[in-house]
Amino acid sequence: MPIYIMCTQSHALLLNASMAYEFESTLLRLSFLTFLRFISIMAPSFSQTFSIVLALAQIGLAEPTAAAQSACADIKTAIPGKLFVKSDAEYTKENTNWWNSGISDMAPACIAMPSSPEDVSKIVTLLNKHVSVPFAIKSGGHDPNRGQSSVKEGILIALRNIAGVELDKAKGVAYVKPGGHWRDVVKPLDDQGYTVESSNILEYEIVLANGTIARIKQSERPELVQAMRGGGDQFGIITRFTLQAYPIGKAWGGARIYAGNRDQIYDALHDFIGNNYKDPKASVIFTGESMTPYINISAELTSFIHSFGGLLATPGSGIFSESTEGKRKRAVASSSAGSAIMSAVRTILNSGETGMAASKALEASPRSRQLAVDNVKKVQVAAGNSSSIFMVMINYDGPDPPKGAFRKFEALNASADHTTTMPYSSVISMSDANFDSLSMHTSFRSISLPYEPNNPGYYAEIEDTWNSISQSYISRAKGTVTATIAFQPFPRTIGQASEKRGGNAMGLTAKDKDRFILEIAGVYNNSEDDDLVQAMGREFTDALTQKLKVQMQSNFAGDCETYNPLFMNDAGPDQDVMGSYKDSNKFIELQRSVDPDGLWAKRAGGYKLAQ
Repeated sequence: MPIYIMCTQSHALLLNASMAYEFESTLLRLSFLTFLRFISIMAPSFSQTFSIVLALAQIGLAEPTAAAQSACADIKTAIPGKLFVKSDAEYTKENTNWWNSGISDMAPACIAMPSSPEDVSKIVTLLNKHVSVPFAIKSGGHDPNRGQSSVKEGILIALRNIAGVELDKAKGVAYVKPGGHWRDVVKPLDDQGYTVESSNILEYEIVLANGTIARIKQSERPELVQAMRGGGDQFGIITRFTLQAYPIGKAWGGARIYAGNRDQIYDALHDFIGNNYKDPKASVIFTGESMTPYINISAELTSFIHSFGGLLATPGSGIFSESTEGKRKRAVASSSAGSAIMSAVRTILNSGETGMAASKALEASPRSRQLAVDNVKKVQVAAGNSSSIFMVMINYDGPDPPKGAFRKFEALNASADHTTTMPYSSVISMSDANFDSLSMHTSFRSISLPYEPNNPGYYAEIEDTWNSISQSYISRAKGTVTATIAFQPFPRTIGQASEKRGGNAMGLTAKDKDRFILEIAGVYNNSEDDDLVQAMGREFTDALTQKLKVQMQSNFAGDCETYNPLFMNDAGPDQDVMGSYKDSNKFIELQRSVDPDGLWAKRAGGYKLAQ
């Protein structure tokens, strides 16, 4: 059950401006419920699974080709001390730092880690001389698709050492470098009362295909900038963004669990999607899967929760800590809660101790342990007493949402409520530990769908289709597979804001109607299930595509958005993201203007325009 630790529309990096990398936002793709489900299934074999993952990541695979070795040697000479091969510790460290742990076995011939635009320029110049060697560019490592920001037996350009942010308050801009994670940008800016969002990129510092370091400005080349916003890795390697900076205060949000009548819960989602444009500061991500069949609080899991409950119940730092608001006490999520969870998981993985009894560091007071267990039992009880249970990430761009901001959701009784006011950077950083600590195979897939005003039953139909298809595949898996879907409202106001700022590659406009993006996220532990997980997502999106064609011929089609491009950040490896853009033909010419010989178009990883 995927969760984004969300930004709101006014401050989200929603429309990715990546050129040769994913501008990492460290999104938490595994909800607490799915986390419990996966742990409860896997607890007895976690140590064995993790050992296999590490072994795969560190295997010395076949020797690189002579061409790749030659290119690596030349780059090593050009940027001394910044090129690493399989026997180097820095290589292993970088090659095991992926959201999808399975990517490690692609094993690039070498990893170049430039620290300046000049270093990148030297690398690109040499790549032009070694014409048969493939390459890829990596930022934070969040893209789970093989061959996108990863490469097999080619050269991986990892931008980790070109990272950070600098705020110029006088000019009202922030200079953002591409390497690392989004937290490395958001936290320093938030500490100074500012943030940024992707639709307001004023200038790109970019290394072009010929090795030239150039600056491309919105004011000088608006059409090229539009293509670059969400155009993937086809224009060059960005070494710095200049973005408009905005003042920002506290944010409000977190997770709520709703249990009860499925139609009522989905009706709240339908109502929110259709009215979200009235208050674009409000946002939700709705996990669209009835959890009842899956809640399994095993003996191993209960012991596991007892062991780290105290860490989570530390006042001010725990996801299960108490906060008094009037007469009501509720659990409050915080940034360090994720770290505590993942620290405990890491100990399990490394020690093989599902009960954790031997870990002194994780001992907790009886009260603390009980708080943690009680909160988990709430989920179990809700599942047992209700036909459906859903988790909703709910956020507001402000310290306290006004009444009515979340419409019918406000009339539903939450079985568990983990919302609170917090710094904007805390909303982002809650997911950090999941990326850094939990090593699993992951997958994404996406489909953009129109909001259908007269079809509130659409979401249940989608869920039923998903349950039928996914259960068929999961029953045939070699290992443990959990895969879930999330409804992400995409209101008309996004198109309005995008067009006002010059547009982006998706081609959103002020005339757009409401949409929602459906994300399919897979988490599994056996590489032999790679094809199965991809086929599962493909069959599901194919079924929804065919269903949509029929619906668009019905008498309510005029009320629906007919242009529904794919959202690159959530797309699967075989999805034609660029082909879904209505202006793709125009972008082909713009791409060729900066890459006439096809360095990026033919040799780099990532989604491509037709050539």
